[in-house]
Amino acid sequence: MVLKNGIYRSNKCQFQAKKAAKKSLEVHQKLRKNHVIQEINVHLNEMNQQQLNTTQRIIKKYVESSPIEKKRVGLVSQIEQLPQQEVFAAAHLFNMMRYFKGSNKNEILSLYLQNKAQEFISQNSYKLSKIKSLGSTTRHLRNQKNHHISQIRSLVQRSSTSPEIFNEKMKFLFKVNKRDYSPNMIWLATRISQVCQVSVRSTIECIKLVYEFLIGEPPKQWLSNSTLTIWHKNILHIQVNMMISQARRTANYGIMLDESTRGETKQFVICLMFWDLDKEMPIAQVTHLKNIMRCNGETVAKTAIQMLEASQLNLQNCSVWLTDNTAYLSGKDKGAIALFNKWTNSSTI
Repeated sequence: MVLKNGIYRSNKCQFQAKKAAKKSLEVHQKLRKNHVIQEINVHLNEMNQQQLNTTQRIIKKYVESSPIEKKRVGLVSQIEQLPQQEVFAAAHLFNMMRYFKGSNKNEILSLYLQNKAQEFISQNSYKLSKIKSLGSTTRHLRNQKNHHISQIRSLVQRSSTSPEIFNEKMKFLFKVNKRDYSPNMIWLATRISQVCQVSVRSTIECIKLVYEFLIGEPPKQWLSNSTLTIWHKNILHIQVNMMISQARRTANYGIMLDESTRGETKQFVICLMFWDLDKEMPIAQVTHLKNIMRCNGETVAKTAIQMLEASQLNLQNCSVWLTDNTAYLSGKDKGAIALFNKWTNSSTI
């Protein structure tokens, strides 16, 4: 009961503080408004009848104007209040933020594109500061690496194992002979490349640094981009086949579909969803990718059937389609789901 009362008092204090802050803001805004009105009255008292008539027409025109006209007046007011050093930048902004070709040529870019440009600038400014901090971190880690290498050499020299034997054992972790890499090496390379979407080239450089860290010298011959790419494809093929094999053993499964345009070709993707009976957890894995020339209900339904049949999956066990609810997918009669159910005698939802 004491705990409940304490929580109640805390929430009540927060509510009262928020209410007080809101009230203070309203009072401050009212004072500023009254101050502006007083200044306007001073200027009005100094005007003659003709000036008052002109001012009245301007105010009346503004009050009765459309929202767009009011926005235009506010825009002009903002431009007039620009600091002197920002005038040229503002003029350049108006000239550059326009479509340079197409049906919208010379028109100002849409709000969506403007927001995307602002987002790009914000992200890259953050990345720039991040790169600078990473530079100092890299120098620090390089010094640490040299220190660790000297420590390893010192430990090897003090141990009963000779440096040559130690190096040979370390090298065996990476290559079983001059031509073939060890399973540990393949596992390490493919796992590093999957961390935060590290590129193939960066993965190879990382493993090279690990090798140099353990051995104390850079390798004479090293892993190529093509070899690591082949490893990835082979492991992915094995993993996908394992997922499909598990899906075959389930009573029901679902698929998530999507497509993306690459030039004139559309890439059609299927993600398989099912309950893993061994791990007792839900699984979602991209298992199929195919290029199609058009996206309509008939093409998508036929493509999905071909992919599932090629994987020897029971079409009647496909109970769910997860889509973005576009018409060609979820249409009542000619949608892909409706055609899939019709052609396979299924009841997919």
